[in-house]
Amino acid sequence: MEVREKISYKKIGRTFLYDENIPYAENPSTNLGLAIERRLSLLTPLNLNFELDGQPKLFLDQSEKDFADKIFENHKVDKSKKIVMISLLGSEKLKTYPLQYMTEIIDFISDKYNVNILFNYFPKQLEEAKIVFNSCKKSTQQNIYFDLLGSSLREYIAIMNKCDLIIGNDGGAINLAKALNKPSFIIFSPWIEKKIWATFEDEKKHLSIHLNDIEPNLISSKTEKELKENAIQLYEKLEPRFVIEKITPFLDSHLL
Repeated sequence: MEVREKISYKKIGRTFLYDENIPYAENPSTNLGLAIERRLSLLTPLNLNFELDGQPKLFLDQSEKDFADKIFENHKVDKSKKIVMISLLGSEKLKTYPLQYMTEIIDFISDKYNVNILFNYFPKQLEEAKIVFNSCKKSTQQNIYFDLLGSSLREYIAIMNKCDLIIGNDGGAINLAKALNKPSFIIFSPWIEKKIWATFEDEKKHLSIHLNDIEPNLISSKTEKELKENAIQLYEKLEPRFVIEKITPFLDSHLL
C-alpha cells in the first residue's frame, strides 16, 4: 500500500496542511550552507538509511569538451597560462559589485598573476561589461578574452570546465563552477545573507567576502528591507583593498 506524506517548512498558520513541519535552521551546522541544509532537512522524516551527498555535480560529454577546445583554439588562448573566470555582473544592480571596484580587482589579478582572464556576462549586460573592460589597464586588456562566450548554459559550462577558478559576484555562474569542482571566491551583496548562500566554504577552495566580515556594525542593526534599499551605498564600503587582502592567499594557492 502506497503511503503519501506531505512535508513542508514550518509556517505559522499552515502547519495543519502538512504531516511534517520542519523548522528553518537559523545557522548552518556544516559547510554546505543553509541553502542546501534547509532543503535536505525536508528529507528528515523519510528516515533514509543512506548518506546524502549535498554537493551538486556537473558532467560534460565529449562533444561539449570538443566545443570548448575549439572555441579556445579559435580565440588563440595562451595554453601556457592558467585561466580565471570573472563573474562580472550580478543578476541585478543590487547584486553587482561596483564596476570601478571590480576593475581594480581585475587589474590586481592581471598585474600579479600570469593568467588568461575570461568575463562571464549576458548579452543584455554587454555595455556594462565594456565599461569594465575599457576601464582596465591596457596591460590587463591584453590578458582578457572579452568575446570568448558561450551562447547557451551548456556552452558556458563547457567553457568554465577549462578554467582554473572563478571570482566575482554571487549567482548561477559560480554555483555551476562549484558543481564542476572549480575553486571559487564570491563577493556578496550587502543585502544577501552569506550564511545561506556561502556553500562549501573551507577558506581554501571556496571562500567569500561580505561587508559583514569587515564592518558588521553597518549590517547588524538593519532589516533585509533596509539593507536592500541601501545596497548601493553599502557596497561602496566594501572597498577593493578589503577584497584584495582576502583574495590574495586564495589566488596564491591556486595560481602560483
